[in-house]
Amino acid sequence: LFGVPPLGASILWPDPGRAPFFVDQFKPEELVFGGIVLETLPKGLIGFFLVAMFAATLSTINAGYNLDSSVISRDLYAGLINRRASDRQVLLVGRLATVFLGLVTMVTAIIYAKSSLGIFNLMVVFLSLFYMPLAIPLAFGLVFKSLPRWSAANAVVLGTLTSTVTRFILNWPVGYQLYATIGVTFGALLLARPLARLHQRSAALAALAAMLWAGLMAWGGLSTTSLGKGRAGVVLLAACAFAAVLYWFVVLFARETPQDRKEVEAFFARLAIPVDVQREVYGAGKRISSSFPLVGRLALAVGVVVFLQMLDPACRDALPVRVAVGGILSGTGALFVFLHKRTEKHSLHG
Repeated sequence: LFGVPPLGASILWPDPGRAPFFVDQFKPEELVFGGIVLETLPKGLIGFFLVAMFAATLSTINAGYNLDSSVISRDLYAGLINRRASDRQVLLVGRLATVFLGLVTMVTAIIYAKSSLGIFNLMVVFLSLFYMPLAIPLAFGLVFKSLPRWSAANAVVLGTLTSTVTRFILNWPVGYQLYATIGVTFGALLLARPLARLHQRSAALAALAAMLWAGLMAWGGLSTTSLGKGRAGVVLLAACAFAAVLYWFVVLFARETPQDRKEVEAFFARLAIPVDVQREVYGAGKRISSSFPLVGRLALAVGVVVFLQMLDPACRDALPVRVAVGGILSGTGALFVFLHKRTEKHSLHG
């Protein structure tokens, strides 16, 4: 659904910068979605579209705030900082975290709006900096249980350091930046166990291996990019920080105890147990509620309103569009309500 308007805009406005609608607009290619809506939809449907966009944005932000505040209040505060925290303290920290995240979001939006890079390029920069260093350890941690306990944190820190240096110091293109970040993140995970064993044999050899890896990284960056003395010094400092962080985590890897391994084994044992819906959900007196009826009735109501708008002579412009939109909304809503009733009937008989 969200991909159709930009495709239509590419046909209507092959060069958005020269279209009359985007005169004096900064980064017109990022405004084609709103432009296609304002230029093609009838007046009444524009309001519905704006309401739907705001509702989708609010629900997404709300879910993100709840998730992030729970991580900060429960996992970080109650799990690491204050293990004896009461429910009231955890709730207060969660609320403060939500306010803080909201302020950060508003400041970020202002920066995005005034940046010369544009929203799309800023999103690419942000994802290249943080997405790969976070996503790769998460996937590895759910699949491989032989990794040391602190290997994910090590990969996140080293991957983020690599992406930051390649982006802001070396000024590499996004592609090469991603290749370097992915390589370092994978290497930090795959070499965690061998480096831990090396440290158990000889701490000096482990430190030498960390410095060798950091030196190769610095040599690769300096040999492929022409830098002044200032930036070259920053790259060398980053390489020293890389080696220090890596060696510190290697020490943690080597100190892993049998109890730590038992906790990892227990986690994967729980992960392998499938959810027993009959016992854990229905047996506890809970009932699964479906969003089909609510969404279906709302879509059906909006479709009926679109049809009723055609009774007003002032809203009879673009009649085929109104008929198509009203029919799609009404049909989708009726289908959702029908599917809910059918599913409910099967669950009762089952």
